[in-house]
Amino acid sequence: MMSNQMLVDRLLNEEYTVGEPWKLPKGTGFVLPILGAPPFPGRNYVLLQEVKDKVTFTDSGNISRVDVTNKVGSPVYIRKGTVLKAGTQPRSPISGYVLEPIPKTVPLAVNCIHASRGIRAGGIFNVRGLAPHSIYMALGNQSRTWASAGNWSRRTRAGGSGSAVRYASRAGGVSALSTSLSALGDDNIADALDRIEEVKGTVEDVLANIPGDHVNQVGIAVFDLRGVVAVETFDHPDSWQAFSDGLPEVT
Repeated sequence: MMSNQMLVDRLLNEEYTVGEPWKLPKGTGFVLPILGAPPFPGRNYVLLQEVKDKVTFTDSGNISRVDVTNKVGSPVYIRKGTVLKAGTQPRSPISGYVLEPIPKTVPLAVNCIHASRGIRAGGIFNVRGLAPHSIYMALGNQSRTWASAGNWSRRTRAGGSGSAVRYASRAGGVSALSTSLSALGDDNIADALDRIEEVKGTVEDVLANIPGDHVNQVGIAVFDLRGVVAVETFDHPDSWQAFSDGLPEVT
């Protein structure tokens, strides 16, 4: 991910252009699509989101480690904050990681994002979207990650956090979502994200306003009254497209 200063420098140097800003549903913030200039370099990697069925994540039995095997034949980028869910403690990588294109099992450093669930060594994980931003920022410190997971889950169950919850509210679907989330535990992030995913189909018209599919789009910058809040960019539109499918769950 590019730093805020690097983004400003590149925009000033006209390496990028920007699309039409999109106002956030609440508050004074807005999202600015970042557009690259073709021709783009060929990609020598893929994102995990593109090859989820060819990368295996296995519970090592250690809370801070997941074993991962790349069966793709090319480098695979795993983003920090990717949610891994199974019949064991859900985890999330504490940093970005590039898997080498060899069928070798390697350790991946993770944090647990569901404290009240037990570990089952040998359990196989599924890739389930992206952790909310507040949890993403806490990854790397297990205690802070658990605290952030609990806070986010409680706010979301109350209907007060998360872009998908806000979109559902605007589209009249928040009641069903709140009822669904109320049955979950205070720190059950993985299942909460699944429930939010189910609601997306009923609010598709609202989600369509997200600036995620501009021609040559390679990222976004999020702004509020303080300035740049977050930036996410890639070197190729195909990478951004694969990544952006999970964005409605992130905030």
